[in-house]
Amino acid sequence: MIDRKDLGESDLPPPPQEPHPDECCGRGCERCVYVYYEEALQRWQEKVALLKAEYEMKTGISSSAN
Repeated sequence: MIDRKDLGESDLPPPPQEPHPDECCGRGCERCVYVYYEEALQRWQEKVALLKAEYEMKTGISSSAN
């Protein structure tokens, strides 16, 4: 599997930082900090998948290879 060291630390963006529990007011807000975090995490996962696919195309190394 391809990881940060295979692509190079600077090639993969860092994952979003999960909110600290104190950042949520606990009132069930429609746009809770955890909603923003989940959206950012999804975008990050999509970006990493794209970067891995591009890396595979350039190098011929599959991300499913051990």
